[in-house]
Amino acid sequence: MAWPGSSGIGDGERRVRPPFSSEIFERAQEYIDRRRLMIGLCAAVAVALIAALVGVLTSGGGGRSVRTAAFARVGPTTTVDPAAGAGVGVVNPLDTAPAPGAAPGAVPGSPTTTTPALVLGTTFTRPTTTAAPKAAPKPATPAPTAPPPKGSPPTSTCRNSSDPACGPFSWDPPPAPDQPRQVTLTVSPASPRVGQAVTVHADVHDPDDPQTMQCPSPTYDYGDGPAMSTHCDPAPGSNPCPTRYGPWTPPAAAPGAGQEDQTHSYSTPGVYTITFKYAPGIADGCYNPYASEGSGSITITVSP
Repeated sequence: MAWPGSSGIGDGERRVRPPFSSEIFERAQEYIDRRRLMIGLCAAVAVALIAALVGVLTSGGGGRSVRTAAFARVGPTTTVDPAAGAGVGVVNPLDTAPAPGAAPGAVPGSPTTTTPALVLGTTFTRPTTTAAPKAAPKPATPAPTAPPPKGSPPTSTCRNSSDPACGPFSWDPPPAPDQPRQVTLTVSPASPRVGQAVTVHADVHDPDDPQTMQCPSPTYDYGDGPAMSTHCDPAPGSNPCPTRYGPWTPPAAAPGAGQEDQTHSYSTPGVYTITFKYAPGIADGCYNPYASEGSGSITITVSP
């Protein structure tokens, strides 16, 4: 007996009927076809994405192809200076041919201002920063000084000056008060006779003038005739006391002293008063606030 749907096989031939109906097989085959369709669609989308990525990479290099499968020989390493403000990094440029229109002599693979370096097929740029130098501090403005009174000479050039433009002479600061000069006389012999030589010894001392006996102008009076004066004459053509102008610093006060002997004889017996006076000479009295005159006297009796 033949199964339904048989092709006319004889009764003598037995055939095995499938355990499931054809409807189950059809549904299984439909499920498998759908999964195959989904897998094919995903593969097509992946291929399209890969093709689009390759197109973007090739168009970013100005029409040049980007080597991703095999790397070109790497050129010198460029290091970013940390002092410039950016992080430290290493840039390995691809050794590719120069772009059309590049400057003559450009080194292949070196970064340029128009086309940055390519690393592993990826284009990136690193900003360049320049640290501005610190401005030098401005010098302090000097405080304004009050101008000197009108008509007054500057002290820096008129101190101890001989320039007439500095004005009249003056001591600045004023010196100490002058101390008088002292003169002490002694005679030898103390009781001379007529015609005998008498030696008068003069001891001169000044408490504040160290130039006491520097060429003085003494006056000798022996009491038996007119007084006799002497003085020191300056050397010819010299000016022992040049004119001063403006403020001058007074000299330091210091003691001075000197001695001298003078000889005289009397022709008539009697009592005589001897007086010696010492006045400052030209050199001693030249702008000397301590120069002063001093005199001393002594009385003797001359025997016949």
